[in-house]
Amino acid sequence: DGRSSILDRLSGKRQRDDHGSGGGDKRARSESLLDYLRSQAKEAGAFKEFPAEYVDDSNMDERGNVEQSVSIANYVGLIIGREGRMHTDIQQRIGIPMQINKEDEIAVFKGPPESVGQGLALVREVIETTNAVKEWRDAQAQAARANDVEETVEIAGFVGAIIGKGGARISQIKREVRCFFEVDREKEVVNVR
Repeated sequence: DGRSSILDRLSGKRQRDDHGSGGGDKRARSESLLDYLRSQAKEAGAFKEFPAEYVDDSNMDERGNVEQSVSIANYVGLIIGREGRMHTDIQQRIGIPMQINKEDEIAVFKGPPESVGQGLALVREVIETTNAVKEWRDAQAQAARANDVEETVEIAGFVGAIIGKGGARISQIKREVRCFFEVDREKEVVNVR
């Protein structure tokens, strides 16, 4: 329907706006994903500080390093980011590696306690802020749809003509009408909102 979510953008799924382009709020190439997420949170009124997490240093090794993991269940793609950019951004900010175990859905940090604590906080920030921005955007979209009108139009015998070769005609119609437009092939109807 033309809306794109912060979760899709950060996880690398490409969405298109009503004009078929990559979106109106493209972020500058030099801006990190974390900075982009923070700017979106400020716009949504959902920005908050995430101080470094407490890290138990009782298991510190001889080099002064500790190891701690955090669950990233359902958020592995978000924490990795498109082409690994969020993963890289987090590692650069804390100065230690972050290992991601996709099977167990955990991120593991090993290094000085303060760096590990910062890494844990950044993972929490990415997940919580993404969810807050997504909720804000969903609420905005729902409010925008509050006055929508919905119609169903029968197109019996004309489904192919409406869809067009390779979906070209339906894509053109969607760009022109700039609304929710869905063809139900089985019922031979078009739902327009």
